[in-house]
Order: sequence, then C-alpha cells, then structure tokens
Amino acid sequence: MGRARVGLLGLGGTGTAVAAGLVASGVGSLHCVDFDVVDEANLTRQLLYTERDVGQPKVKTAVERLRAMNSRVEVTGEECQVRSVEDIVPLMAGCDAFVLCADKPVRLIQSWTNEAALRTRTPWFMALYTGPMTVVGSFLPYRTGCYTCLSRRPDRHEFQTDGKPLTGQPRPNAVIAASANISGHLCALEVLYHLAGLPQQVAGRVFHQSIARWEHQYFIDVPHDPDCPSCGPRAENRS
Repeated sequence: MGRARVGLLGLGGTGTAVAAGLVASGVGSLHCVDFDVVDEANLTRQLLYTERDVGQPKVKTAVERLRAMNSRVEVTGEECQVRSVEDIVPLMAGCDAFVLCADKPVRLIQSWTNEAALRTRTPWFMALYTGPMTVVGSFLPYRTGCYTCLSRRPDRHEFQTDGKPLTGQPRPNAVIAASANISGHLCALEVLYHLAGLPQQVAGRVFHQSIARWEHQYFIDVPHDPDCPSCGPRAENRS
C-alpha cells in the first residue's frame, strides 16, 4: 500500500474526506484534480478548507493541507476541468486505483470515468451522497460489471425506503459535514482494502446507507451484462 498510486477527481466534501483518509493512512502517492475555488458555502462540509481559503484554488489549498498531514505521502495536484473521457484517461496513468467524487456534468462524468477505466484497466471507486443516503461503489474493469452495466439495470435509479422505490419523488441533495465525510471515509476504507489485497465490501457493487435511519441499507450488485456496449465481449476486444 505504501507504494500505491491513487488518482482523485473532485475535491468537494466527499473528495476531501477521501483524500484525508488515504493520506493519513499512508498510501504511496495521491494525485488530486479539481478546477474550482473555495467558496464560503463549501465550509459547511469540506473540512480541508478554512475561511482564509475562500477564493483560493481548491487544488492548491488541499495539496498543502494534505502534505502537512503526512509528509511521507507524495501529494500532487492538477487544476483541470473535465469535459470528456479524453480528459480522464491521462489522469489514470500509472494509478493503482482512481476515485471519482466529482458530480458534474451529471451522469456524463460517471460514464466518462467508466470508459477511461475500461481503456486503461484501472479499478475505480465512486462516493457520493443523495440527501440522507451515502453511496459508495467500485468497478474492476473486466472483472466485475461496469458503470454501464449498472445503468442498464431496471433498479439503477431506485433509492428505496421500507422496500419501496422512491422513483418520482423529490430527492433534495441537502448535506452537512458529517454526511459528506461519512461517504468519503467509507470510500477511502474500500480503496485501502483494495490496495492491501483485503476483501472489499463493494467490488462490483454499490452500497447505500441511510444516515437518517441506520438500519436502512442495501447493495445493488453489478454483474457483467453480456450485452453491455462498454465492457461486453465485443467491446473488450476494441483497439
């Protein structure tokens, strides 16, 4: 694990929690990518930043804080706004794992990351929150199903409560520091398990945990879809 390289896209509430968890735990190197600046509204959940950082680039500030946290970890940063899969492919170069914590453009960013991971065969993780629901998942190219396989499942968009889907109901994305950081630290833990060769909870699965009702949690398994246009047999043989 001390020689592992991890890439991280998105330094918001979840992303900064992932970064802190990985650096404090001693991964070999972490490359952080974002294009935004610190806004006052970020301070309710993005714990690497302070009031003095408002208006400063997130990457610069986060890298400084992370280096101060653990000088044995090589922490680097890059200001980059991702606009296509071609922007993500080079970010995965040399990575043993890649973490997606950016959420825009909605749905496209996940599809682009999935495509880049399949091209480079890079295991990737995602962490997010939807209101009181924290979500963590991972995809191992050509070993588990991919994000496209997940998207093609009929239950993909059904966040549930008491066994009933919430599809069609409003889903406010309200957040506080605790909820954003829970999702990030759960993801960091899964990345560490992967790097250390320990059993993962979310390899080829997406875990949903309600922080409003702790007994409410469920997994969505992501097996290979034989007809998947991204990772199916024909797609795997693409140049």
